[in-house]
Amino acid sequence: MRQNNLEDAFKVLQEAARGIGYFHLADTQGKMFGIESNFDEFDVVIPKKNLLFHTNCYCTERYKADDIAPAFLPDSFVRRDRMHQLLEGIYGNITPEIMMEVLSDHLASPTGICRHIDDTKPQAGQLVTLASYIMVPEDGIMKIAYGNPCEYEYIDYKV
Repeated sequence: MRQNNLEDAFKVLQEAARGIGYFHLADTQGKMFGIESNFDEFDVVIPKKNLLFHTNCYCTERYKADDIAPAFLPDSFVRRDRMHQLLEGIYGNITPEIMMEVLSDHLASPTGICRHIDDTKPQAGQLVTLASYIMVPEDGIMKIAYGNPCEYEYIDYKV
């Protein structure tokens, strides 16, 4: 994906974005969008009010009927709604540091935005936050925490 511009990256993903997945693209000029894919095709997710975020469930109407998240990842919808609620409350004042707090949110713990193992249940089949990403396109960086963002420091990566 080492493309020089958003359009070229999108062309690559038009061919390669297959399987159950999500890809987030942004550039230094403020353009951004997401790509949700299934095994045969893809659909584009457009920002709403210049905000774009994603949890582990489909956002586009095209794929909602076939989404396996309700069966296997039912808390994804709770996490998406909580993320939306938090971002609406800080709209216009979002910084990377504020996003770090949002991504560390534990409401509905252990299945909150920052997802942890539930020690009251068997560990088999449980999901946990493996990494947290914050894109800052105008600075040409991604901030990545390799693990729960409440426990791990974000590291800057120049892109």
